[in-house]
Amino acid sequence: MSISKDLFSAILSMDSYNRGYNSGIALTGTTIGKASIAQTSSILLDDSGQSLDLPAGFYAIAYNTSAVSGFSAGEKTIAYRGTAGRDTLSGVVPAKAGTTILLDLKSHPS
Repeated sequence: MSISKDLFSAILSMDSYNRGYNSGIALTGTTIGKASIAQTSSILLDDSGQSLDLPAGFYAIAYNTSAVSGFSAGEKTIAYRGTAGRDTLSGVVPAKAGTTILLDLKSHPS
């Protein structure tokens, strides 16, 4: 059964709340249907090896969605979440705490 690109994107958006630190549900594996996790923000470390995403209240996942129906070859989808509070780097307060923004990025040949 095939689902719409919008519905699959919403599923990936919800998945960002169930991975990484303070996840809602403990998940295992690195795939959702034909999408696979390519990278997460947990790779962002300071010079001493401490995580940068957790103190900033930020978590992101990049998915390889090129094998998913409705997505283009080479397409990556990024889902990220934030938490309430002040961004320690810029002093900006998020517009709405807990908002997930989903971006579809297409790879373009150089």
